[in-house]
Amino acid sequence: MTTTQSTARNSAERRMLSDLQRLVEVPSISSAPERAEQVAASARLVAEMFTEVGVPCSVVTEGGAPAVIGRREGPEGAPAVLLYAHHDVQPVVADEWEGDPFELTECPADEAGRGTRMAGRGAADDKGGIVVHLETLRRLMGSLLVTVAVLIEGEEEVASPSLERIVHRHRDLLRADVALLPDAVNSDVGVPSLTDSLRGILGIRIGVRTAERAVHSGIFGGALPDALGTLVHLLDSLVDEDGRVAVPGIVADPAPANPSAAATMAEVAAAAGTVPGLRLAGGAPEIGGQAQGGAGTDGMASSSTAKADGRRLAAELWTQPCLTVLAIDAPRVAEATNILTPTAQAVVSLRLPPSLDPQVALECVSEHLAQHNRAGAELDIVPVNVGRGWSAGSGGGESADAVIRLALAELGQAYSQSAVTMGVGGGIPFVDTLTTEFPGLVPLITAVQDPESNAHAANESVAVDTLHSAVEAQVGILRRLGESGFRDVAGVRTTHD
Repeated sequence: MTTTQSTARNSAERRMLSDLQRLVEVPSISSAPERAEQVAASARLVAEMFTEVGVPCSVVTEGGAPAVIGRREGPEGAPAVLLYAHHDVQPVVADEWEGDPFELTECPADEAGRGTRMAGRGAADDKGGIVVHLETLRRLMGSLLVTVAVLIEGEEEVASPSLERIVHRHRDLLRADVALLPDAVNSDVGVPSLTDSLRGILGIRIGVRTAERAVHSGIFGGALPDALGTLVHLLDSLVDEDGRVAVPGIVADPAPANPSAAATMAEVAAAAGTVPGLRLAGGAPEIGGQAQGGAGTDGMASSSTAKADGRRLAAELWTQPCLTVLAIDAPRVAEATNILTPTAQAVVSLRLPPSLDPQVALECVSEHLAQHNRAGAELDIVPVNVGRGWSAGSGGGESADAVIRLALAELGQAYSQSAVTMGVGGGIPFVDTLTTEFPGLVPLITAVQDPESNAHAANESVAVDTLHSAVEAQVGILRRLGESGFRDVAGVRTTHD
């Protein structure tokens, strides 16, 4: 790196970290009603920052949290690129953090020496993505050859309930040929990844009521069921003995064609800090054991075992349905008394195969619970979080394929590391919203997160080198689209007039 390049990099880093600090210090927790003003303040700040770098933006709402939208027209006939991110963040448990969650803090160097990381709520998910967009625009504003649209939403962490209305109301401002969406996760630190499938999400609150009041468990127990026991039975019925979803009608999509970027079972275990002897959901042998791709006689997994490991995890995490019990309302253990509990409720989260409609899944779950309600309790089944999945194979054809090849090339160049394609088990509902509103739109789902980011958890962080590389990749993508024109790059020009 020359002195001039080093100086430019240092200047860019100061700008990006300054931007990230300004964003992180606003606790824009969209799931907390008491934080509504902070979410609004975050939106105003984001609009101001994009306006400052040359894309006039404003704050809009459609009955939900505020989003930021804007547009800067490029030369006549230029392709349009939508820059997406979200400014809302997950809640925090402050005692679990090593520092202030809303103060950008440099992390201690890791053992692998893979560069500086900065910690703070939203640093990776997804305020880091906003910073990458801002720096990309700074780099290109004097020579921008594409039209740029901006959409920074404020409710992604609560499944984007009003985003569809925002996009539809402002479709003329947001219409685009290509979207850059840095809200997924890279397969490893420093390994650029392009997401080609996303699971859907369905959160359900299941309420059980067996009686009007609590009664003595000694006098009435054995004659009357209790609500908590009934709820436990219903929850257990949703999965089989191996932990797989056991609801008729909710079935896996075909296994991924390219599972090479999937995590290994050992990596999954290490990331979660699993207890010894824990078995993988789906009935596999214990995580870390030889049958799971752990150490053999020489301490290393064989190549064939590692490949089988990757194929299995790719399917489990990208295309298989799974169910997680998120919460249960029930008497506290310390306050337990000898009564038959009359009411109980739980929230479960279903991750759905990319092709499955969440409404169909809800109907399947409702019918299943009714059939397994052996106590005849009153059931109240309410969806609380709904988002459809997506896969790159669901449309786009030759045009999309060419843009994806372009993006993979620029990602590889920027990171000095071959880019990979991968599925993501998490749901990102806005992708389906955008591709439905703008048929033919090519979504490029990239990331600033990596497996060490701890997104949604304590000490969330982003690698500074990744911010630099992500900017370089986006600059390269926009330049190539602008210089060649979408017609020349993709073979077919897509319009949304």
